[in-house]
Amino acid sequence: MAKNDDEKKALDQEIGARIRLARKAAGLTQERLAELVDINPQHMSDIERGKRGTSVISLRRFSIVLHVTSDYLLFGSNETNHIAFVERMKTLNEAEQDMIERASNLILEAMVVAAKAAKKDD
Repeated sequence: MAKNDDEKKALDQEIGARIRLARKAAGLTQERLAELVDINPQHMSDIERGKRGTSVISLRRFSIVLHVTSDYLLFGSNETNHIAFVERMKTLNEAEQDMIERASNLILEAMVVAAKAAKKDD
């Protein structure tokens, strides 16, 4: 197999794995995601297993449906996923948004406490 073929296979596997993770995080089945992206379920399975690549059109649809950036799907980069996060937050009702805000604040407070404790141990 040529170097380009190896690179494409590795890239297809990486993208497929990230799509699978994002799908599970979104609480979707392969069948439902396939329906939302307008591909057949077998194709969806093949993409997630890295057996087939995905078109640019489908990649865009995955990004929209899964509320992740194309950078994340292509490169694993989370740097711009805050935009997707904000967009997803907009779909929540006020009570759900409040719950997310409270949970986020608790996590941040725990991180500050842990950082202070680690500093004392040094």
